[in-house]
Amino acid sequence: MNVQAAKASIDTYFASEASEMYVLIIAGVGLAILAGLVFTLLSGRFSQVFAAGLLALALLHVGTGIGLLVRDKGNHAQLNAVLDAPVNQATIERVRAEQDRVKVILGSYRNLEYMFAGFAVAGAGLILFWPAPVGMALSALLFIVSFNGVLIDHYSKQRATTYYHDLTAALRS
Repeated sequence: MNVQAAKASIDTYFASEASEMYVLIIAGVGLAILAGLVFTLLSGRFSQVFAAGLLALALLHVGTGIGLLVRDKGNHAQLNAVLDAPVNQATIERVRAEQDRVKVILGSYRNLEYMFAGFAVAGAGLILFWPAPVGMALSALLFIVSFNGVLIDHYSKQRATTYYHDLTAALRS
């Protein structure tokens, strides 16, 4: 096993993951501000429902960002501690366990893609079958969540794929 390659891959992955989580947190704060502006500057049922949905999405962004930052910090530290020790079978098994964790994550992206496509279809259905202000607000929110999820998961999937292949290469050498 190439320990230096594994460490470089791990450090790169977790640094990129942290960057994405900071972007999520900043986006969450921006969404909360936008929700406040929509709620205070606009009137009507559409703006109330839309602002509430934006606030819920903001809380989801911030909660996800903070939660993953905390989880990843511990995972990153554990992996570095294992790789700083002399290489033995336990070191290799820990890196393989990390590789397996990432493989499971990679396997879940297809389901997430279907889920976000379903949100977009549901949004279109709301436009067609519930053209009231509440339906339109919910439709707009579903489109935002769908676009948001596809965008975030696209880069997350690329990063996880690279990480998985880098760990595989490090384990083979």
